[in-house]
Amino acid sequence: MKRIFHIAENFVEAEKWDLRQNAEMTPEARLDAVEFLREQCWVAAGFKNIPRIQKKGRIVEAKRSRGS
Repeated sequence: MKRIFHIAENFVEAEKWDLRQNAEMTPEARLDAVEFLREQCWVAAGFKNIPRIQKKGRIVEAKRSRGS
């Protein structure tokens, strides 16, 4: 992952820069960033084997509310 650093004059400028950087990222780059941060959380928690994300789903039947 390419790391870009920016020194801002204040928090408002830093927030604008962060939002602009995130908007310019591709969806794949955003997912890579999330995966990196997820792994770092597990490492910081002391886990040696990082759990994998389960890539399976299930279909849940929607229930109607009384008003509809």
